[in-house]
Amino acid sequence: MPRKNPERSVVLPQEMAEALDSYSAKKRITTSQAIRQFIEKGLSITSYEQSQTEIRNYIREEIETVMPIVMKRYMERLIAMQAVAARTSAAALQCCVSVLAENYIDSATPEEILANALRQSCRITKTKPKSDEEYLREAHEWLSAELDTPNDK
Repeated sequence: MPRKNPERSVVLPQEMAEALDSYSAKKRITTSQAIRQFIEKGLSITSYEQSQTEIRNYIREEIETVMPIVMKRYMERLIAMQAVAARTSAAALQCCVSVLAENYIDSATPEEILANALRQSCRITKTKPKSDEEYLREAHEWLSAELDTPNDK
């Protein structure tokens, strides 16, 4: 009658054989059982490493296909929020300029007040300064555009 489990002969160095005998005595198992445990553990590590590679590849593929879609949604949302913030900021600027022009500064027009603010912002942000005429033209364009644009929201 043939054996159920096939036999394998293994030649071990003396030190390894002694370590195996010591391990099996400590665990109170046969050396055959110890060898089977070590082989199972070794095979499971190999299987684990292969699975990890497959899982990493799957995650990488998902990130490459899904993230652009998700990022696009977030970017569109951020752009919309930035547009609202810019409109609100422009409206606040126009209100401040109007209040200053109407109530506190008798000799300055709104364009001159805004041009001075633009000049100061260039100084603070260390951007290239412009001529007074350029600041006035830009201020006039800003104020005109703000007055001409209907409120969207």
